[in-house]
Amino acid sequence: MSNRLKDVFSLFFEDRKSTKPFVQIRYIMVTAMGLVLILSFITDVKIHFILLLLGIGSIIDAIESYCNKENKKQVFLALGFAFLWFLVFLT
Repeated sequence: MSNRLKDVFSLFFEDRKSTKPFVQIRYIMVTAMGLVLILSFITDVKIHFILLLLGIGSIIDAIESYCNKENKKQVFLALGFAFLWFLVFLT
């Protein structure tokens, strides 16, 4: 892979290591989002609950970044996204 292509991929895909508990939590969150999506088609469950799960996922990302002692920008960015997801969920 050329260096230019690696630079482009690094803009969109982050290469970081996650610990096993955070990976399992992420799998549970994605499964819950899929169930909400399926239930929204079958029953009257509101699809905007996915936004709530996305906000919780962003908070989990912030906690993981804080535990891994990453840059404070990463932590605040994840918290900012969580705030935005919760704001959209409440509107």
